Amino acid sequence: YDAVHAWNIPSAFVMKYVNSPKKILSVHGVYSEQVETIHSKTLGSFASKAEPNSFNLSDKLTTDSKAVQKYYKNRDNADFIYLPAPLDTEKFSDITEIVKKKKQIESLLHMEQILL
Repeated sequence: YDAVHAWNIPSAFVMKYVNSPKKILSVHGVYSEQVETIHSKTLGSFASKAEPNSFNLSDKLTTDSKAVQKYYKNRDNADFIYLPAPLDTEKFSDITEIVKKKKQIESLLHMEQILL
């Protein structure tokens, strides 16, 4: 392959074994913070240690967030290229008014219990 493009930290470790002269890693959000929020502080800590290692496996780093770009620059001195996500903002006008529903999350949890 001319290039391989991995999306997020775990994919970088697979990308390492792909025969390609160019390796690109795209990160959307601070991965270790996501892991900590979803799983635990312990796993978040492991993910935090994996992040710089994954950056070293890449020739180029990209993100669609200036906040992520700044975070990793300050923490790991990682040089991310900022590539904003392409959005057709004219399509937003087609969205009808969003109505907030009371107990929406509670209803989803109830539905999940029924399905399980």
